[in-house]
Amino acid sequence: FRILGGPTLRDPLSTEIGDPDDNKAVPALRYHPNWMEGSRVSHYRILRHLSSGGMGEVYVAEDENLRRKVAIKFIRNGTADTTSRLRFEREAQAASALSHPNICTIFEVDEHNRQPFLVMELLDGSDLRQICPAAGLEMSKLLKWAIQIADALSTAHSHGIIHRDIKPANIFITRRQHAKILDFGLAKFKTDQTEQPRQGETTVTIDHESLENRTVTVRD
Repeated sequence: FRILGGPTLRDPLSTEIGDPDDNKAVPALRYHPNWMEGSRVSHYRILRHLSSGGMGEVYVAEDENLRRKVAIKFIRNGTADTTSRLRFEREAQAASALSHPNICTIFEVDEHNRQPFLVMELLDGSDLRQICPAAGLEMSKLLKWAIQIADALSTAHSHGIIHRDIKPANIFITRRQHAKILDFGLAKFKTDQTEQPRQGETTVTIDHESLENRTVTVRD
């Protein structure tokens, strides 16, 4: 990739710019996710940028082996610390352990130039946050999607996995009106006793936190 009037971008997932044959690369002033379009990661060809999340970028890509379109999620440059990588791995492990029509399917997790990525099914539609009107949902749709989500969560719980971040942005509604649960990055395995948040730190979205996760102090 070459910026007009500037140096070559060493790698679409890198924050360094400079001549590919020069070891003295310097930090890029700005990273733009669209620069990945047209590049190849493993056997996937990046087609276009799809969305941005709290710690990652999601792209539409073509699986050149199976000739199908998929979604690929990368940890955004500058956020690939140990905590982000553990969350990324947790999402892959939790979602890939489940097989349910209302949970987004994970196909693969791998690394490219030390940058982890997650390959999942490409969904056509919008998340609940985007389609929910100010007046609320129709009762028929609300009940239909609530039943689908509850059944998916029941399956996850039966496998010892607690999502912990159910909110409108993590509920995707396909064009065929099927609900899909996304983002198991904050999921907890019932057998995992290693996660101990630091004092004052929360691992859930506060506005959508379940009551059983909250600590209530009663004063006289």
